[in-house]
Amino acid sequence: MFLSYDFVNWLTAGNVKELVTRESAIKFANDMVDLETIQIVRATDTEYDELESCVSSESEARLFRYGWAIIKHSKIYGVASDHIVI
Repeated sequence: MFLSYDFVNWLTAGNVKELVTRESAIKFANDMVDLETIQIVRATDTEYDELESCVSSESEARLFRYGWAIIKHSKIYGVASDHIVI
């Protein structure tokens, strides 16, 4: 797992030559969410009950944002996410 903030900064720090702006890195990350390469970790149902006023719609919950969201890998090429190291 990793923070969206760290991921965007890593992408734009020269690790992916084509991604030099925060906006391009966020678009790239949203494409990865759409392709289910990465997932945004969401609160449990119990936490939703306690924080109903903070719950976003399903479409917004799948939107990658630059900040402190926790992100995890989905299965990549048949490898379970707990076996992937960045």
